[in-house]
This record gives sequence, C-alpha cells and structure tokens, in this order.
Amino acid sequence: MKFTPNYYAHSAVFFEVDKEGLREFYEGFMAALPYSLDELFAKIWRTPGFSDWEANFHENSLLRLADWLQCSLEGEDVSGNAGKAPIPPELCNAQPPLWDFTDASREIIVAAGMYYGEVMVRRNPGAAWVHFLKGKSMADYGQPVIGGAVRRVINPVRVATSFAFGVMDGSESRNGLLDAYAFWAQRILVS
Repeated sequence: MKFTPNYYAHSAVFFEVDKEGLREFYEGFMAALPYSLDELFAKIWRTPGFSDWEANFHENSLLRLADWLQCSLEGEDVSGNAGKAPIPPELCNAQPPLWDFTDASREIIVAAGMYYGEVMVRRNPGAAWVHFLKGKSMADYGQPVIGGAVRRVINPVRVATSFAFGVMDGSESRNGLLDAYAFWAQRILVS
C-alpha cells in the first residue's frame, strides 16, 4: 500500500492490507515526513499573518499551527462545493457524510500530524516514531505512531484529524493541539 499524503487515520483500510503493504505505507510515510513538513512550513509562511511562525518543534508552536489550521481547512459537500463543513462524519450515525475535507485540506492535516509527532519526538527523549502492528483490533493498527518511552502509543495524524473536525464544527479552540500535547506529556509519557 503506497503512502498518500492525504490519507485518513480513521480509515479501516489498514485492517485490510497485509503486513508487507503496511510496511510499504510506513516506509513511505517516514520518507515523506521531512518533505511534507517543508511543504507545510512554506504554506504557513506564505499565508498573510503567519510569515513569522517559528517552526521550532517547541510545544508552544502548536498554538500558531492551530491558528493557521483554523483559517486554512476547507471541506466540500457531496456536490463538490468548497466551504466550511457543518458536521464531522463520525457524528452522522452511520449515514453517508454530507461533506468531506478537500484533498488539499487532508494533506494539511497529515502534515500537521507529522509536525505534532515531531514535537513529541524532539522534545521528549525516548519517544520515537514506530510502526504499530500489535493487535489488529486496535484503531491505530498498521499506522505510524509515537511509541518508545510511552505508556501507550499515540497517533499524531489521528490527533490532528480529530482537531480538524473540531475546527470545522466549531467545537475546538486554538488550544486543542497544545492541550492534547500537554495531556500526553503529563499522563502518557514515561517520566
């Protein structure tokens, strides 16, 4: 399974792929990570009001990243009209969603998740990107997650995706990514 920069961490496709395909996806993710971050930084710095954002992998940089995401994400309805989406798909009670993120927004979400993960890895010795292949019944099976010196793995792209849905429905504040990081660092990270 080839890595694509606009995948959904919430997708069930990971349960249907053999381990060789999952390994190919993970290797593609890790190879793309520095390039995806470079593209993310360039997009942010080209946005009026964000040219001074410091991509320093400090947890406080997550606030400005969240601000940028709030003004950059777009959804499209089933007819293809771009705009803010009213309801996240997981809240539609198994009915087909009325909207989805645009491909460009999904790429932004994946790259934001990569940045979020890199903040975890670079700020916390012992934390590392790992390929989660334990327990096919686990939600993050087959995906790149942060593991190592942690009590349980966390999927940064899933965190970014959940934050993005909250941005779109108005339930998420600018502190969402930083709050999620603080929770992880205080309760999940092995001290």
